[in-house]
Amino acid sequence: MRLESAQGLKQQMLQNVIVPFTTTEAFAVGARPLDTVPRVHRSIAIGVAPHNGEFRVAIRLQRPSLVDSPIVERLTRDASGEIEVRLIGRIDKRAKARRVSTRRPSTRSGAARPAQASRPWYQADARPLLIGASIGHVSITAGTTGAFVRRGTAVHVLSNNHVLANEDRARANDWILQRAPYDGGRQPAQRIARLKKWVRLKPTGINFIDCAIAAIQPNITYDAGRLRQLVSNADRRLAGVATDPLDAGEFVYKVGRTTGPTKGRITAFEVDNVAPGGPRSATAATADP
Repeated sequence: MRLESAQGLKQQMLQNVIVPFTTTEAFAVGARPLDTVPRVHRSIAIGVAPHNGEFRVAIRLQRPSLVDSPIVERLTRDASGEIEVRLIGRIDKRAKARRVSTRRPSTRSGAARPAQASRPWYQADARPLLIGASIGHVSITAGTTGAFVRRGTAVHVLSNNHVLANEDRARANDWILQRAPYDGGRQPAQRIARLKKWVRLKPTGINFIDCAIAAIQPNITYDAGRLRQLVSNADRRLAGVATDPLDAGEFVYKVGRTTGPTKGRITAFEVDNVAPGGPRSATAATADP
C-alpha cells in the first residue's frame, strides 16, 4: 500500500486496538516493590515497514506470549494481511555495564604509573562535546548525547527525558554532566550544561515523545557534526537532512554511550508504543539515543 495509507491505517489501529489493549489487558507481575512495577507494560509496538517499493503496517511484539494471540490475529485482519509481524523482545533503556576503576596503581618505588586508557571515548570526557558521548542528569546513571539544537541564540544538547530530566524528577537549571555519573562524572569537574526544557511523561498510556534539552555552558566547546569512529573506525560528518525515506534493508549507523558505534538495517519506522525497561520501566517512546 502507499505510505499515506499505511500511516493512516497504523494510526487507526493504534488508537482503536492497541491503546485499549495496552490499558486494559492484565499482564503478569511477580511479587516486587510497588515502585518498581512498570507503568507501561511491554506489549505491542506498531509502525510502518517498507515492502517491495510500497509499505506495510509493522507489528513489533515485546512478549513471546503475544505471537499467536487473538490480538495479533485481529490486527492482521484489520490490515487485510498487509502486515509484518516480528518478535523483538525486551528493550532496556541502558544495558548494565561493568564499572571500570580509574585509579592509578603505584609502582613498588612509590612513583605513579602513567594513566592508562580505562574506558572507550564514548564513556569518557568528550571535549569538544560529541554525539554519542556519555551524558546525564546529576541523579541518573548514564545516557547518550543525541544531537545539538539551537533554541534562540543558545545551543543545547538534546537527549531523552529520562537522561536529562530524570523522568520528570528534575528541576529547570539542574546540572547535566558529561561524562555521566555512572561513568565517573562528578561535580563540578564534568558540569557542561543546565537543564532547560523537557516534554513531561504521562504516567499511563502512550508517550510519543521522550526528550529534553539542556543549554551548553559558554566555556564548553562542541562539534555538532562529527560522528567519531562511526564506520570502520573512521570519523564521519553529518551531511544534513535526508530528502528521501530509507528503504527496507538499507544500512544505518549510530553511536551510543553503551554500544559505541553500531551498524544495522532498516526494518520499520514511526514505531510507537515501545516500552523500554529499566529501574522504573516507565515510558513508551519512539526512540532512545
